[in-house]
Amino acid sequence: MVTDRPDFTESTVVVPPGSVQLEAGVTRTAASGGDGAVVSGPELLVRIGVARIAELRLGAPTWTRSGGPAPRGAWDHRWSLGT
Repeated sequence: MVTDRPDFTESTVVVPPGSVQLEAGVTRTAASGGDGAVVSGPELLVRIGVARIAELRLGAPTWTRSGGPAPRGAWDHRWSLGT
């Protein structure tokens, strides 16, 4: 099994045909200077093997919350589908 986590670069290996791989996680980045932290999740990616050299990749929206004196959050509404 080769995952794309914990970074956001794509794996050089595809999921085997007929396989499904689910990847999810939470990232917390601490800010310097006491400005709080940024937390994002669920960072969901589903990889579906369709052929020896091809896979479908489905990515779901991610919630990002910034801390600090005025905390705020927002959805990253990007969906992706690729081969």
